[in-house]
Amino acid sequence: MATYAVHLANGHTIKAKSIKGDTIKQYLIAASGLIQMFDKVERDARKQIGATHLCLAVTKVINEVKRFEEMPRRREPYCTSMHRRLVEKSKFYHEDSSNGCWQNWFGVGLQAGNRRYEWCQAIGKGQIGDEELNPKGETMAFTRDDITFLGKGKRRMSWDTALDNTESVMYVKVRYRWQKNKEHGFCKTQSRNDERTWLCSVRNWIAICKRFVRLRGNTCTDQPLSIYYDTATSTVRNLTSDMAKTTMRILAQEVFDITDEKELSLFTCHSLRVGACCILFATGYPAEFIQRVLRWKSDSWRTYVRDLVAVAHKHNIAMSQSSDLPNL
Repeated sequence: MATYAVHLANGHTIKAKSIKGDTIKQYLIAASGLIQMFDKVERDARKQIGATHLCLAVTKVINEVKRFEEMPRRREPYCTSMHRRLVEKSKFYHEDSSNGCWQNWFGVGLQAGNRRYEWCQAIGKGQIGDEELNPKGETMAFTRDDITFLGKGKRRMSWDTALDNTESVMYVKVRYRWQKNKEHGFCKTQSRNDERTWLCSVRNWIAICKRFVRLRGNTCTDQPLSIYYDTATSTVRNLTSDMAKTTMRILAQEVFDITDEKELSLFTCHSLRVGACCILFATGYPAEFIQRVLRWKSDSWRTYVRDLVAVAHKHNIAMSQSSDLPNL
């Protein structure tokens, strides 16, 4: 029964939707009643023989589901349909403007599941020189020193060579200088995507680095790469989380026709990480792969999985195939 509870908690329900802990209890009562019809002992399958309370394994599963329900800051995922819309809109903006930057930063964030502080600044930190610092006194966001360009055979390329010969860049190695999981300095290689170029991290990193050189020059190595040119003040400024949230919520409104402010508030910078997780889960990648590629040290990524249409489609496939299975 505990295994069945886990199955339900992962969205394998009648409507292929996530359900609450109390609803799982009702499913288990129904299943227990069905089992009693065929069980000679006539006991409640949710409990140990002679016990009056649910068995420990079942209780743990339900308590974990309830803990997830009560988790603060459950964000909705940023997805590829939102990103496609963003790319289309970005054609009408200057590439160094704030509106012209998001397609690049959201693009690399959706692929790598970047956390907010790894790339942009908190609210009120838009002024250059006023960035968030780690305990070492370094900026927490990506800088020039964190990006390495690689060509064929993973041969290193200088920034000048790479930015002058963009088609020769096959990979970008990104260093995460400060991570929540304490693995500071961890490097992750991202590969060129020639099939869906609008989702290509390599192309997005090239655009980000070209913008930085245009706005900050070739010698600045200790300042965040996430900058833009503000025409209102004629100055270069840092991208901030409030700007990112506003852009993301507009996209959610346009793509999904969401008008409720409470629903829109669930789209934040963290939606990039949630989106990356949901994409990998929905396309069937194993847990170990998701955990490693998105830089988790535990299986806490599971709490990021949402009610996904892709999972509902897979459930339909399973239901369609079930008629060919022998009755047990």
